[in-house]
Amino acid sequence: MSKGLKEASFFGATFLLGLATLETLLHFAGF
Repeated sequence: MSKGLKEASFFGATFLLGLATLETLLHFAGF
């Protein structure tokens, strides 16, 4: 696995995780 691909997948996973967390927080906040 190339370094660039590994970094890209890592950033992708982090982005999706952050998005899910944000959506959950907004949901609990009542938006």
